[in-house]
Amino acid sequence: MKRTVATLLLGMGAFSAAGHAFAQEQEDEPHELDVVVVKGEKVERSLQDTVSSVAVLSSVQLEEKNIITLGNVFDQIANVTETYPGAGFTIRGVSNRNVSGGGASGLATVFLDGAALPDAYITGAPTDMWDIDQVEVLRGPQSTLQGRNTLAGAVIINTVKPTYDWDLRGRVTHTDHRSQTYSIAGGGPIIEDQLAFRVSAEYKNDKGFVQNVTRNTEENAKELSSGRIKLLWEPESIPELTAGLSYSHSKYDGGYMFSYSRADVDDVYNRRIDLSDEANTFKRDSDFASLNLSYDLNDVVTLNSITAWSSEDISATYDLDYTAKPQNYGGIDESYETFSQELRANYETERLTGLVGLYYSNRERPFVDTSLSNVVTPVGTISALLQGGGVDQASADALAALYAADLPIIPVDYRGVGFFKTENYALFADGTYAVTPKLDLLAGFRYDYEEFTQTAVSTTDFVGTYPDPADYGAPGSAFYNAIIGINAGVAGLVASAEGSVLGNEPRTFEAFLPKAGLTYHWTDDLSTAFLVQRGYRSGGSTYNVARASVVPYDQEYTWNYEASLRSSWLDGRLTANANVYYTDWKDQQVTVYFGLNEYDYNTVNAGKSTLYGAELDTSYRVNDELNIYGSVGYSKTKFDEFELDKGTIASDLTGTEFAFAPHWTSSIGGHYETSSGYFADISANYRSSQYSTVAADQALGKVDGRVVVNANAGYDADTWRLSVFVNNVFDEEYLQYYQVLTSRVMVGDPRVVGVTLGFDF
Repeated sequence: MKRTVATLLLGMGAFSAAGHAFAQEQEDEPHELDVVVVKGEKVERSLQDTVSSVAVLSSVQLEEKNIITLGNVFDQIANVTETYPGAGFTIRGVSNRNVSGGGASGLATVFLDGAALPDAYITGAPTDMWDIDQVEVLRGPQSTLQGRNTLAGAVIINTVKPTYDWDLRGRVTHTDHRSQTYSIAGGGPIIEDQLAFRVSAEYKNDKGFVQNVTRNTEENAKELSSGRIKLLWEPESIPELTAGLSYSHSKYDGGYMFSYSRADVDDVYNRRIDLSDEANTFKRDSDFASLNLSYDLNDVVTLNSITAWSSEDISATYDLDYTAKPQNYGGIDESYETFSQELRANYETERLTGLVGLYYSNRERPFVDTSLSNVVTPVGTISALLQGGGVDQASADALAALYAADLPIIPVDYRGVGFFKTENYALFADGTYAVTPKLDLLAGFRYDYEEFTQTAVSTTDFVGTYPDPADYGAPGSAFYNAIIGINAGVAGLVASAEGSVLGNEPRTFEAFLPKAGLTYHWTDDLSTAFLVQRGYRSGGSTYNVARASVVPYDQEYTWNYEASLRSSWLDGRLTANANVYYTDWKDQQVTVYFGLNEYDYNTVNAGKSTLYGAELDTSYRVNDELNIYGSVGYSKTKFDEFELDKGTIASDLTGTEFAFAPHWTSSIGGHYETSSGYFADISANYRSSQYSTVAADQALGKVDGRVVVNANAGYDADTWRLSVFVNNVFDEEYLQYYQVLTSRVMVGDPRVVGVTLGFDF
């Protein structure tokens, strides 16, 4: 009941603000308001002229709302939610880390200064919101313009550019949960009006909220650091040229990026404990560089080039049994090296605007995966093998039980060494043609070609002690020989997980991704549009450890149908924008477990699904001091065909929903700031219940909805700023994730109180 009332209040708040705005008579002079410019579609246009569903947060809004992380951004946006804090999110119910984990690449990508980041790069800095100019979240397929890994959407982050004016800013943040953040940024001219620089740095130390009672340490404490330097060159001798160079380095050292606590304890919200005897750690060392060139060929055409390179070294360790017993544990060492090049020509005439471009990327990922696993001795399998050798059922059952008593688990030492390489080539175009002053035609396409290469070698060793046949009978006796045979069978079971894939021949994929639509401008402040576009993710192959086999899977496609409304009222003080969508998804890539053992899984094309929903975003500038904003989103996901019949599992998951796909999300808030410098910002965001996994009985992993209220207030004296913030004001108790089989949960953050002192010269 509390959740229902909260949802109604949030929805009523957003709409009552809009209704009040329409009813109020405006007697003031027309109000000058900043125009929100969207840059993520590679053409700068106003938010009101953008057909795609996009939410934008400026640097001012990031500061006003005390937005520190990318996860805080997602809380502000309808139909966007954070899944794993700092590492995962969903757009319209589709996880960036894949639906049910399938596929070798993501479904939503984060772009920093125009270049795509690998998935692991978004864990912590440099995607924290320090020295950021603007963040855009594009909801829905972006495959035509952004390419691979954007079937669900894209997140566009643009950092602050160098200027020819000297500036220096910084801030220090402390919280009551032993978290400290220190940030600084600044820059200025090197050559007046021609060459400028900017540097920024941030350090964060966070103790987290989960305690490991076995190892007596903080389970998810982390330490993050990042630094960035940017150069802007606008040579006087070549006035048509603008060049921007950016280099970032970041480190993450702490608990594993997915940190859980036990569900089988009293008061899980106040006793956030982990029992793992093996350390759950995650370390990342990353470098990222990009070069952006822009050249005005003439008044119509601008040439653009974006060159990007990134390198990541990652190491992690994790407990696999989640208990205090030294049973199952593992680790991984991997690296990513990515190079990309985009060449683009943007053109703009009175009636035609658009672009045409070429794209190339190369990503390589070598890895070493190790683990020690204890597989439960398969009593039934052993008995069946004995019966197949002529032993009667009663004797076979008894002997198998005795064997399992001596060897209850089979300890297996696993090591996998592999290499993935993906090369991507694309030709793309996008444009808008004004047929009449009121009617625009929209069109675009992308031809995408990809080569995927995989090499993998796995070895396994039995690291326990086999039962002694002499303990079961004299040498040469039937029982003695039976135990020898069972030991050989266990050895064969362990060895069956060994295998290799040479990967000499790459798998190739190609796709044509069209886009078409139209916009009708009813007035200068009111327009509607309809757009159809195709989304895509390439295929690949996965390695099933249990079966020592490489399993290929094919491409997946979506058709997305979307209608939009853009409206501005009361001299621009009120905006109300909405999108309604329907998506048809075929040949979906999902990870499926087949039941032989815990390693018996791989990616398959599981069938098809549908998605539909809507978003409404509103903002109302009441006066120079008060701004009210709100948004609400509805999203429905469903597998239309998802039947499994392989190995020891046969099930029909048709009708189930995606994991981490709440039906309703909403946000409402307001910002008040006086001319004397005092300010206050308060917001509430709602997420309805959601499932934690894709399973035949999803209700077992269902987590309830929640309402989280955040507040930030203080004083801004132009050169310095002091604020006190409270996140989760009412200490709402909620779960992000519930893994039933292992009795683990990911608990939402409790109330956090903090203070921030900043300066700006």
